[in-house]
Amino acid sequence: MTMPVPTKVGAGFVVGTENGGGQRPRLMIVYAIVDSVCDHYCDHNVGMAPTPTSPKTRRTAATIGDQLTTWRKLQGLTAQQVADRARISRTTLRKIEHGSLGVGFEAFLDVARALGLSPQLTTAFDPYETDMGRARADEMLPQRVRGRQEKRKQ
Repeated sequence: MTMPVPTKVGAGFVVGTENGGGQRPRLMIVYAIVDSVCDHYCDHNVGMAPTPTSPKTRRTAATIGDQLTTWRKLQGLTAQQVADRARISRTTLRKIEHGSLGVGFEAFLDVARALGLSPQLTTAFDPYETDMGRARADEMLPQRVRGRQEKRKQ
């Protein structure tokens, strides 16, 4: 008897074994559904409704998307050229430019790199480029910040 040999077919695997009659019994194992369900419900989302995105976050994403589009056009680049340079699909670039929050952080950073914006992005998030950061630059940062515990009433 031979061991099953998995063969990828469409949205699942077809596993077959050779038997004496030369026919291959097949078993379809669907993994795409399990994968998408796990992405949605695994870990912190188990039994919980998704948290709605704040309007301010949506506006910020839309503004950044518009700004990326403007940078692309200022440089005379087509959407396909930027997508190719960022190694993402044209559809993913369109989502980023329209402020979709479902796009991965890596794709966003790849677009910023393709447009030559990585240095500005890094500087924009540097805490020591702010007044507060410069004022506290000489302080030792804690390894971990813990929430303050309220005193228990007895």
